[in-house]
Amino acid sequence: LLFDTFVPATAVALPVASLVTRMQSAAQRISDLASTDALTGLLNLRTFEEVLQQEHRKAERFNRPYTLAVIDVDNLAQVNEMLGHEAGSQVLGTVASAITRSIRSSDVAARLGGDQFVGLLAGAGTQTGAPIAQRLRNNVYAGTVSVANRLIRASVNVGTANYPEDHLYPKELMILADQRMQQDRALRRPAAG
Repeated sequence: LLFDTFVPATAVALPVASLVTRMQSAAQRISDLASTDALTGLLNLRTFEEVLQQEHRKAERFNRPYTLAVIDVDNLAQVNEMLGHEAGSQVLGTVASAITRSIRSSDVAARLGGDQFVGLLAGAGTQTGAPIAQRLRNNVYAGTVSVANRLIRASVNVGTANYPEDHLYPKELMILADQRMQQDRALRRPAAG
């Protein structure tokens, strides 16, 4: 004999709802992993380039400025050599945190790779770039990393470029901001004796 068993709808709905919630959470986690740098939690380069293109289209359409800031960590290779890659990773994490504290919530930061980062400051014109660059330097320098009973104080070089004053295309703005970052590094590096 076969007996039909009655299963209340609520008994089925609860496990299904829980499964749907877990699947949505997993999908969001996969999306986050695909768009962020695992070490710093900032956007990765691919995602940053997409965001930059979107912001550039908005800037063109609504005739509003934006600033790109390229940030380079000083002497990271030496930290890696002397204290190990874990110390270098800690320095990168500290710099990423300082960058996040230095920009507005509407701005975006990403890790370009290695020891370089970039910030997109939406709506920021030429008057904003220099103060933000200095705030970045100050916030990075204020943070320390403790490794093997040693305190490491990081420093960065920053170069900015502004749309539309400096250039009309994102790729050229990135190149210009990088060149200015290298000039900043040359100005801050002590002269060889």
